[in-house]
Amino acid sequence: MSIYKINKAKFEIEELNQHRYKNEGYDKISPQELIAQFPSLILSIPELEVADLEKCLVAREFNAGRGPIDILIITENSDIILVETKLYRNPESHRTVVAQSIDYAKALSQVDLEKLKTAFSQSKYTKTETYKELFGDVMFEATLDKNIRTGNFKVVIAGDKIHPNVLNMVEAIQSAPHLAFTIYLAEIQAYTLNDDNLLIKPTIVANTNEVERSVIRLEIDYKEKKHTIESSAPEKEGKGNKLILSQQEFLYSVSKPEFVPVFQNFWKKWKEIGGDVNFGTTGVSHGIHFNGSRVGLFFFYDTNFYLLTPRRVESYGISDKIYGIYKDYLKNNYQKAYDLVIAEKAMIKYDNLTIDDLQIVFEAMFKMGKELKKNSN
Repeated sequence: MSIYKINKAKFEIEELNQHRYKNEGYDKISPQELIAQFPSLILSIPELEVADLEKCLVAREFNAGRGPIDILIITENSDIILVETKLYRNPESHRTVVAQSIDYAKALSQVDLEKLKTAFSQSKYTKTETYKELFGDVMFEATLDKNIRTGNFKVVIAGDKIHPNVLNMVEAIQSAPHLAFTIYLAEIQAYTLNDDNLLIKPTIVANTNEVERSVIRLEIDYKEKKHTIESSAPEKEGKGNKLILSQQEFLYSVSKPEFVPVFQNFWKKWKEIGGDVNFGTTGVSHGIHFNGSRVGLFFFYDTNFYLLTPRRVESYGISDKIYGIYKDYLKNNYQKAYDLVIAEKAMIKYDNLTIDDLQIVFEAMFKMGKELKKNSN
């Protein structure tokens, strides 16, 4: 895909040259280093459905026992993202990257929480204050430990271009039942703007369906250049079962019980306009099918939720006019939330919220969602 720069004053067009990464992780401008330093390159991809986070833990070369994971990211909501980086020009890696990623994910599910703490405390990519805040939270640790034990991971294979061999292997794994983690294929292409600046646009090109984990057996014949994949589901009560919250479990976990009826009333209205409510292991995502795909817009957890910020809206491709419905309603009815949106500060804790405040937030969501659905192709 070509990327162009438009000079608005001269009305001239210029095709940008694609930047060629020197290696996967040793150079300063390499996929591994860029993602480790700026995890939002991955976390902001809409398909991952990760809230607009302000804090996360990042480590490179984390050894889960079967080799080093290129990048391990844990968000403030205990989401776990494993990133493996591969460059298109490295043909050997294409035949092994999927099997390797599965192996790392399986190994990570056996890792002790103390080993993770040690790795992040020593990582130069994790801020000390973030580490102390998150690992000082009992609920964060409990949820993180649950996600580790149940294999609730997002595995991202990232590179300058995804090789067809990788796409074929992911398609084969997609047919295997009871996989606990989702595999995403992401292209992190870079283009030269000038001597000092690069333009980078991360894009998901494929992903597996998210289902429960099984035992995966993947054999690669390097001589014949072929592979076979087999899977077997665990017992119903086995360790591999993924623990998705039910509606009642989520409502029971909400830190302010008086909010429960407000959630229930909103969900009814949201579904009436064609929205959906997806429950995960730690919270709930409110989405809309827009222009052919689902967009996860609003994220709520047991003690906090996330406002929809301009940065997130831009990544979704939603027009300023439609987003303005959300912003204007907050501005006219809940100034504090509007100020946070403009400042790109997304999170609000329920402790700082009244029932009226929550109803205003939901109404802003509803008005925007209704207009978005109406304008969907």
